[in-house]
Amino acid sequence: MSGPVVFIGFVILIPCILGVLFSAFLFFSSVLSAGSNGAQTRTEAETEMRDHEVPERTIQAVIQGRDSDVEEQMRSEDPFIPEVQKSWIRNAQRKIRENNTGTGLGVIFGGGFAVVTGIASMVGGLLGWLLVMKKRVLQCGTCGAVVNAS
Repeated sequence: MSGPVVFIGFVILIPCILGVLFSAFLFFSSVLSAGSNGAQTRTEAETEMRDHEVPERTIQAVIQGRDSDVEEQMRSEDPFIPEVQKSWIRNAQRKIRENNTGTGLGVIFGGGFAVVTGIASMVGGLLGWLLVMKKRVLQCGTCGAVVNAS
């Protein structure tokens, strides 16, 4: 290929390589942040419930997401759970549920954007590679006709 075509190939290829690296970083950071954010929210909810003396059995049910067990324990009389503690339990359930929803959406949109960006960068990189790639050709000395050497 001629010099300007190879230059254009490099102009296309280099940003595409950076785009693939950025996409990989974005994908892994969105997935990893989802896990750490959920653990932090569960720990905060657990600490708040312990500070307000919610029974341990109920705390574990809330943290593990067993909502039917939590409701059953709040209705039972053994142990009796006052209304103040019930409000803390519901608050912790709401926090965990909202975090799970927000985290899931973040992974879907962040990861989806990363995948789409990565695919687009790979396609552009392929075009740049084709322009940069050196090809062996056979050229006729008399008429100048060109044929691939492969």
